[in-house]
Amino acid sequence: SKPRAKQLVLNYCLGHPQSTALFLPVSPMVSQINHAPAEKANVALRWASNKHWGNAMELLDENVKELPKFVNLGLVMELVALRDIKEGEEVFMNYGDEWEQAWNQYIAEWKAEFDGKRWPLKAIDVRQQYVEEPFKTIEELNKSPYPEGIDCACFVILEEMADGKSKLNDKDEEIAVWSGPARYEDFVGTDMATCEIQSRSEKLDDFFYNYTVRAFKGTGIIEVVDVPHYAITLIDKPYTSDTHTRHSFRHYIGIPDQLFPQAWRDKRP
Repeated sequence: SKPRAKQLVLNYCLGHPQSTALFLPVSPMVSQINHAPAEKANVALRWASNKHWGNAMELLDENVKELPKFVNLGLVMELVALRDIKEGEEVFMNYGDEWEQAWNQYIAEWKAEFDGKRWPLKAIDVRQQYVEEPFKTIEELNKSPYPEGIDCACFVILEEMADGKSKLNDKDEEIAVWSGPARYEDFVGTDMATCEIQSRSEKLDDFFYNYTVRAFKGTGIIEVVDVPHYAITLIDKPYTSDTHTRHSFRHYIGIPDQLFPQAWRDKRP
């Protein structure tokens, strides 16, 4: 079967129209450099000449089909300024004519299909509404669901129920007490789980509610009591965010033709 789509990572790879090879830069800053036409670009790529970086220039003569055999390619490119760059000025690189043509075509096709149409709401659009409003229980969602593609999630940090209190619900699921940090900023992503809100307390003060939820953690389900409002959020369901939109732009950044080795051009006629 043929690929159905291309990954976002392609947008950060370097490539050439005459080659099947793609190179993903590992420098932490390269993904921050946006495209600009040649007359506006202020940096350009070149093969690094610093001998201390150990650039394996002999690989430029290696057949492209042999490159996957090298565990560590050891290839280094660098960005050089084309003119003086002022403090605070944005750094731009020309991604190449092929990239620019693909981008312009994408914009034209996107406008033809979507211009004037309402774009579906995503979790980030809806969250603000629930900063103070209560999140919906399962019963409320049956009558008035969240927009399509949006799920409820909570940060699950637990402690055991106190002795003398039931530790299993009527579905034989474990019951635990929520126990987490006092600020949303202190949560970590690994503690997040999708959840269903079973019930909600009345407003405890001017801003917050408490909830009982069923949290889907790993392969199990846990009922969690006393979950505070700030520990619950809305997320996009898998593969429904804008990143995964069927029409998202995907294209590698072009390595300038004069820099690209002849030995790597396996798509030449």
